[in-house]
Amino acid sequence: MILKIKGIQTPTITNLMPEVITQKPTSIKEVHKLHGSLCSRLFNEPLSISSEAIPQLLMSLADDKVGESMAAHCRSQESPKGEYVVTSDRWGNSLPQPTKSDGFAFIPIMGPIAKSVGNLGKWYGMSDMNDVREWLNASAQDPEVKAIILIVDSPGGFTTGVQEVASLVAKIATNIKPVMAFTEGTMASAAYWIGGASTFVYGTPSCSVGSIGSYITIADASKFYERMGVKIHVFRSGEYKGLGVDGVTSKQADYLNERVQQNAAQFKSFIGSRRTLIKDQDMQGQSYFGSEAAAKGFLGAVVDDLEDAVALFKGHLT
Repeated sequence: MILKIKGIQTPTITNLMPEVITQKPTSIKEVHKLHGSLCSRLFNEPLSISSEAIPQLLMSLADDKVGESMAAHCRSQESPKGEYVVTSDRWGNSLPQPTKSDGFAFIPIMGPIAKSVGNLGKWYGMSDMNDVREWLNASAQDPEVKAIILIVDSPGGFTTGVQEVASLVAKIATNIKPVMAFTEGTMASAAYWIGGASTFVYGTPSCSVGSIGSYITIADASKFYERMGVKIHVFRSGEYKGLGVDGVTSKQADYLNERVQQNAAQFKSFIGSRRTLIKDQDMQGQSYFGSEAAAKGFLGAVVDDLEDAVALFKGHLT
C-alpha cells in the first residue's frame, strides 16, 4: 500500500534514514527530529502492511516518554566507532538476532519491516531488510549451516527492499540449501512475500497468514485546514508532482491505481511461482488462520510450535 496524507508537509529527502545515530540526542526536541524522519517514510513510501498495524506505529511515534527513553538509551550505548546504537527495543527486549543450533540458522523477521530503518526503527520494533539480507547471505555461505529457518511475526511493511530479499530467499532455497519459514503469530503481506519464498512454510493453528496485495489511501485534510484558516498552494513541475497535497484529479487517480495494480501483480506472480496451490481468488487481501491457510496453500502444514516445525523440516532433509 502507499499511504499519503494530504496537507502534511515532509522533508524533501524522504528516503534518507540514518543507519546509526551519529549525534547524541540530548533532548526530546532532538528525538522528535528523528520522529519526523520516520514519519516522512510513513507518509511517502509504498507499504505492504496489515492495516491494523498502522495505528500502533503512529501512536508509538507520538509517545514522548518513549522518545525520552530512547534518548537516554542511545546516550548509554556507544559503539567502538563512536556511534550510538540501539541494542534493545522500547519495551526493554534485546533486539532479535540470528542464532545457530544443530546445523540450522534461525533468522528473525519481527515487527513491521523496512529497508535501512536505522536505530529509531529498531527501537520501535521494526526489522531492517539490510540486516535480513546480511544474515541470509552469511547463513547461505556458512558450511556449518545445513538449512535456514525464518522465524516470522510481522504484519508486513515498506515494499522497498522486500522483493529483493524474497528473491534472495528463493535463490538460496532453490540453489544452495533448504529454507523453512515459521510463524506462530503473523506472516502477512510483505512478510509473506518473504516467507512464501521458502522451501516450506509452517504455522500454528492460531497464526494469521496471507494479506496478499497492495492499496493506496489518501486522507483529505482540506476541511481541517480550512477551519484553521490555512490554504495550501502547490506549484508543481508536472501534473503528478505533489500528488494528494491539494486533492486528486481523475488522471492522478488513474496513475495511482495503475501503481497499485503493478505492485500487486508482481506480488501475486511471485507468490504464485513459489506456492503453486494458492488461487488468485485467495490473493485479494484476505488473511487466514492456520488450518484454512493450509487448505488454501499458504502453509505446508499446521504445527503446534517451533519444535514440531523443526522436526517436520528435518524429516524432509533426510
